[in-house]
Amino acid sequence: MKTKQTLLVIIFFLNSQHLFSKLPNNVSQKYLLVYSINEQQEKKIKEIHKTLTSLGIDVVNYINRINISTSKETQNNLFVYLNEREINNVLVYLEEAKTLGFYEPNYILDQESEAVSFFAGDSLFYNLRESLLEKNKPQETFIYSPTPEIINKIKTKPFTKILFKPKLEDQKIGTTKEFLNLESDKVVLVEPKEDYRFYYANGINYIINFYRGTEEFMFNSFGVDGLSSTSNKEKLILVLENTASRNKFFYFTEGDETQEQLLLSFLSEQ
Repeated sequence: MKTKQTLLVIIFFLNSQHLFSKLPNNVSQKYLLVYSINEQQEKKIKEIHKTLTSLGIDVVNYINRINISTSKETQNNLFVYLNEREINNVLVYLEEAKTLGFYEPNYILDQESEAVSFFAGDSLFYNLRESLLEKNKPQETFIYSPTPEIINKIKTKPFTKILFKPKLEDQKIGTTKEFLNLESDKVVLVEPKEDYRFYYANGINYIINFYRGTEEFMFNSFGVDGLSSTSNKEKLILVLENTASRNKFFYFTEGDETQEQLLLSFLSEQ
């Protein structure tokens, strides 16, 4: 009985590998490559770009995975950009997880979406090459970008930065996320709304949001003072936004890693 169960597991595993390594039909179309690479990002992306173009895969742009969902605005604008550039496919390379997945553009809005095809384990790009040779699909694109073009900025609506922390003693602050250890009568839980006039009409003076991304991306996209314009270091930022003017105040520290920690630090400072 035990031998039979083992055989069934092996058969299921082999079938799954075949299923998930099956390539999509649109491999020669334009791609965005989303990556998560721990060290030597620039060097490794150049190597990946060289490999993919040699396989006939036209990667138009690259973007760090953490920067996809920095804010709702940048996320939506990235999706619009893909449509405008007719980039209809997304490749996702996760170095630490050792995975390479083919996705539809909706991955940008929903990172839990199902992959069209998927590779896992060591030698990802070798396995991709073997699958392409097996498929024997003729090359359709012959002119590729000589170097990888990394997206390190997304266009955002103009806004005015608040340079100094506002006085919040008599102000009502809204947050769309509940925090267990937050004990403050000035911060209230509110429903997410696109139109901030709803908050203003209900006596909410400020809304708190959180942006997470690389310092370079957030500096270039939002002009956050104090961040490096060239650093790939991940950063969490608290954004205090005025519900009437939509002006923004950016707050961050060196030590706080969670949204709750950062919020508590922000409220404790006078």
